Amino acid sequence: MAEQNERTVRVPERFLKNKMVKIVGAEAYAVFSIIILHARWSGDNTGEAWPTYNTIHELTGFHRHTIAEAVKRLEGGGYIHVELKRRKRKDGTEFGRPRNHYKVSHLQTPGLKKD
Repeated sequence: MAEQNERTVRVPERFLKNKMVKIVGAEAYAVFSIIILHARWSGDNTGEAWPTYNTIHELTGFHRHTIAEAVKRLEGGGYIHVELKRRKRKDGTEFGRPRNHYKVSHLQTPGLKKD
């Protein structure tokens, strides 16, 4: 039996047959899955999410460069739209560093309603 190091991951065959994985790659698919989960957790069905790279790193173990490349592939493939936005106070004033704000394409996410 071949010895596995900590970077080797067994991937179910059904995962490899997924069209999106073939188009954008496994890392981008994992990042997309996290963005989708965050969009659905928000509860407003807008397809909007804003997980930080640190959050994505904690859930995937991917380095920042890998996450950035995955986000570029997802945006290039039309799966998400990314904007840099600052958080807003109740009075409408912005504060903090700009963060990635993701908008998930409704065509790729069954169950999310259109605007």
